[in-house]
Amino acid sequence: MSNVEADHNEGKDEKKVYNEGPWSDYLWGEGFWGTSVPKLLSDGYFYSVNSVFGIYYLSQFILALSACNFYSDNDRFLGCDYDGYRTPVEATKALDTAIYLLAIYHIIEWLRTTLLLMISCTGANMTLFYYGTALNGIFGFVVYIWTYVVYFSEAGKACSKA
Repeated sequence: MSNVEADHNEGKDEKKVYNEGPWSDYLWGEGFWGTSVPKLLSDGYFYSVNSVFGIYYLSQFILALSACNFYSDNDRFLGCDYDGYRTPVEATKALDTAIYLLAIYHIIEWLRTTLLLMISCTGANMTLFYYGTALNGIFGFVVYIWTYVVYFSEAGKACSKA
């Protein structure tokens, strides 16, 4: 490097450089608590990362409120045009379990996103707790399949029209 380049680079702020390595280094980082992830999320990409997390946070919050709203709606007591679901008490059996499980999934995912925002905004070493709740993704996948199966069944179609 010439002297001109060296003089030119002295006035600039140097960016922090993280060593390249396998993904496990980034996920688990230094020690058991995974200190690399909070550093990576809060240092260089604060606004871009947190804007994506914020949109996901708001979407999970809206979906949790929607599921709770549908579960508490009086329209679910309307009788369906299907055998075994004609009375108000029987009509609630058609979609209640699926909506209830969706509400549980979205509330847990909303809390996970709150934890993720806390990690990225404050740099707290809470990534192990976030990773521990990753099984909620599998639960959500199963719940969505269950909901589609119930909704597109004959009883689900008849009760959704009511």
